[in-house]
Amino acid sequence: MTRKDFDKLSDDDKRASFTVTALRNTSKSLGRVQRLKELIGETLDIRDEEKAWEAYWQKAKVYLREEEKTSATKTALFVSFRYARQSAYSFGIDQEIADNKSSTYAIRLVTQEDTRVRSSHRKWHGVTLPADHKVWKDVKLPWDFNCRCLKKALTRAEMRAGGVRFTPENEIPPIPEGFDT
Repeated sequence: MTRKDFDKLSDDDKRASFTVTALRNTSKSLGRVQRLKELIGETLDIRDEEKAWEAYWQKAKVYLREEEKTSATKTALFVSFRYARQSAYSFGIDQEIADNKSSTYAIRLVTQEDTRVRSSHRKWHGVTLPADHKVWKDVKLPWDFNCRCLKKALTRAEMRAGGVRFTPENEIPPIPEGFDT
């Protein structure tokens, strides 16, 4: 969000954006996965977005003043929640890839292939590179709010069976500008 955009917000929306920033920074400093577990409970599966969001909202309301419990605040917190949830999920995928280095031959980035995919993300759909390729150090998902891109680990056998080939170096698109770029 630019300064110009921020200045156009109502006071409630400005407070909500600061709440989102504070929650996001807290999530990063404590570790995204651990913070989500603390906020929504150890036994709740973060893949069930509806239940996880309701638990997150119930916990978040405890920290809000009555006048902050607006639909704008709820919307802003939902965006923050989705970002934290996707970050936690992506962190888990990265960890799984790291834990299975011996069997992970390649990594492929996939989008949801629908009309909501940003054009800068669409360019990355299907990009497949060796698991140890230097670009994967810079590809930190999600790239921005509501990014639904995922990395998929592939074995040599899966590549062969699916007829998957590595993306040539000169066809690797630029990494979209986002939170971690």
